[in-house]
Amino acid sequence: MSSTSPIGQTYVAPVNPVVNNGKMTQTDFMKLLITQLANQDPMKPTDSDSMMTQMTQIASIQSMTSMQQGMTRLGIDQQLTLGQQLIGKNIQLQDSQGNAITGHVTKVSLSSSTDSSGAPVSTVNIQVNGNDYPISSLQSVLPDTAP
Repeated sequence: MSSTSPIGQTYVAPVNPVVNNGKMTQTDFMKLLITQLANQDPMKPTDSDSMMTQMTQIASIQSMTSMQQGMTRLGIDQQLTLGQQLIGKNIQLQDSQGNAITGHVTKVSLSSSTDSSGAPVSTVNIQVNGNDYPISSLQSVLPDTAP
């Protein structure tokens, strides 16, 4: 679908617009800002206060994104530390079907994947009885039993 504006510019609507769960990303915000600046009326440029507000918003978004990434990494590091402390311990966890699994932790690993939006996701796994389980499935650490 396309239409012509009164000043002769043609607008072409995207065929399959991408919607990111109704959330605007930093990239979306930057594209919008650049488009706004490129299409502003040269006879009525954006005032400096408005421009400063927008630049402050960009800096704020960048800071929040950086802090969020740092907090995510801190959480992964804490899970890896916990997993390391569990090696050789007898634990109980719940598998994805809800079954209780008991055994010794023999290995800790970090797996990476992407979520539905394409963002990277890291998961700390512990190996019990030869199978890997997310560390979040841990229910209890059991007392050591005598051999």
